[in-house]
Amino acid sequence: MKKILLVSLIVAGVIFGGFNKSGTTAAVFLKIGVGRATGMGEAFTGLADDASAVYWNPAGISFLQNREVMLTHNDWAADVYQEFVSAVIPTGWGVVGFSASYVGMGSIDQTQIDNPLTKGYREDLGDLNSTVSASDLWASITYSRLVTDRLSFGANVKYVQSQIWQMTSSGIAFDIGLLYKTSFKNITLGIAINHFGPDVSFRGRQLQYLDSDTTYEDKKIPVEVVTAKDPLPTLFRFGLSIPFGENFLMAIDVVHPSDINETVNIGFEYSLKNFSLRGGYIFNTDLEYQEAVGYLHGLTAGAGFSFKIGQNQAKLDYNYRSLGYLGMSHRVGLSLAF
Repeated sequence: MKKILLVSLIVAGVIFGGFNKSGTTAAVFLKIGVGRATGMGEAFTGLADDASAVYWNPAGISFLQNREVMLTHNDWAADVYQEFVSAVIPTGWGVVGFSASYVGMGSIDQTQIDNPLTKGYREDLGDLNSTVSASDLWASITYSRLVTDRLSFGANVKYVQSQIWQMTSSGIAFDIGLLYKTSFKNITLGIAINHFGPDVSFRGRQLQYLDSDTTYEDKKIPVEVVTAKDPLPTLFRFGLSIPFGENFLMAIDVVHPSDINETVNIGFEYSLKNFSLRGGYIFNTDLEYQEAVGYLHGLTAGAGFSFKIGQNQAKLDYNYRSLGYLGMSHRVGLSLAF
């Protein structure tokens, strides 16, 4: 296990080392978390014990005994919303999972750059009768299996797409993870690398036009603008889960993104019979940044209620996260194990 941790840390250093890359990645919607972890400070890499593990650490689903389906709705900032669905199926040769997330942004007023030659008319004020749409989605297939009775491995192959108006950016990303259940006080360790893949760029009709300055045989030449390629927001996560008795647990994650400074995520969950309460905080290691966005940014909380549907176990969850100046994010979810 020590060798695994050492190799993972070396790989992370190679991938993420170098200068600050804030604002340089594409598909940042990939970093919007899902499931009950969002109420626990997004500290879930070392816990990963339900169907949302396909997002945080795919190795976690190896320890699930039942089939499980999860649905989550996230009321994100402004008019942005997220839908998430996952299904986990144990088989005789491992555990497979299927998951997808859709981020919608509603209608956006269409505007264009103001032309200084058209005096008395402002093109950049927008036309309320003309709107464009924007959305993002990812869909993944997961495979996970036990290496030993305490160590598991998991991986995702993920299709990623961003769309605005008639322009689309798409690509493939990968997640890999390990989960190790120690014999010391039932502490669990997890490692994951998320959203790793080739750079992506936009293509589409709005980048294609006829060049009015160049003609061939009295015909305008079709031209397509080639946009720059941007990397995906790769994350390295190291986490542990520490149970205190049967009803209380603490989870800690150290998260190293490829495009911004690190965070230390701390979460708690207290369970009593059919109820659970959770809370957490995402500590930004850049104190100046943390002060600029406000100390409420990263505060999380949540609650869950489990119940029976026939012979099957169901759970209803609510999770909250403060986004600082952007307001509050509310998530509701329903899961069923059968």
